[in-house]
Amino acid sequence: ADARSYQITVEELSGRGIARVRAYLVKVAGLNGSWAHDQWQELLRLQKIRNLFAHGDGRLRPNQSEQQAYVRSNAHLALDGNSVLLSETFLQFLVGLHRRFLESLLHTIATAFGKSA
Repeated sequence: ADARSYQITVEELSGRGIARVRAYLVKVAGLNGSWAHDQWQELLRLQKIRNLFAHGDGRLRPNQSEQQAYVRSNAHLALDGNSVLLSETFLQFLVGLHRRFLESLLHTIATAFGKSA
C-alpha cells in the first residue's frame, strides 16, 4: 500500500466533524476535486434541511431564509406554509447525490495514489 507521511493530523485542524475531515483531505492530503466543492456544498445545504427535521419538526423559522430558498429551488422538496415536505423522489435524489459524492472522492483518491478507481 502507498503510505504518505503528513506533518499534521486531522485533530490539529480547526472546525468540527466532517468539515475538519474535508479540510484535512483538501489542504493536507491534496485531495481536491468536485467532491470537495459543488457536491460538498449541496450536502451542507441538505444537512441544514435535515436539521429542520431533527430540531424543528420540519418547520422553517422566519430567520431561515437560506433554507427556504433552497427548499424552493429543489425539485424534491416543497413548502406547505412553513413546513418542509419531501417528495416521493427525495430519497432517490439523496442516495444519488451521496453516490456521486463518494464516487468523485474515490476517483480523486485513486488518481492521487496512482490506482484506477
